[in-house]
This record gives sequence, C-alpha cells and structure tokens, in this order.
Amino acid sequence: MMGFSQDWFHNKLTVSKFPTQKFIHSGRLDTCKYRINVSDIYKPEIDEACLALGVQNNWFPLGEAFGMPLESIYAALRIMYEAEKQD
Repeated sequence: MMGFSQDWFHNKLTVSKFPTQKFIHSGRLDTCKYRINVSDIYKPEIDEACLALGVQNNWFPLGEAFGMPLESIYAALRIMYEAEKQD
C-alpha cells in the first residue's frame, strides 16, 4: 500500500472538476484509462466523448444533494484499486 499512496496516487491520479467537451478535446485525457465521476451530474455526451478516446467511464454519484452513499465511495475506490494494479 505504500507504493499506492506515495507513487501512484501522486503521479498517476488526476482530480478535476466535471470535464467539458473543450477539456476532453484539449488532449488532457490522452493518457487516461479510467474516469470516475462522483458528482450528481451525468451527461451522456461527455461519456461518449471519453469512450471515443478509449477512456472507461464510471459514475458513482456521491449524493451532493441527498446524502453520501457508502456504496458509491466503495465502488470508486475499487476502480482506483484496479487502475493502480494495472499501473
């Protein structure tokens, strides 16, 4: 777990706001394999643009308006764990 917290987390994980079409087409997702959306916002056109680049989309809303479901937190962490295993 030490490698995850010090290497992978700091060098390979990007945390950002909900992406726009401009952000996606800027090339900033070129090295991404996974995208985890934890906001309440879901826009299919954003998912489609990411999929066209080969980025796997995951949506686990954390209930910004209605409470924070633990299963969404677990699912997001599980995807990050799989991504870390694949480097």
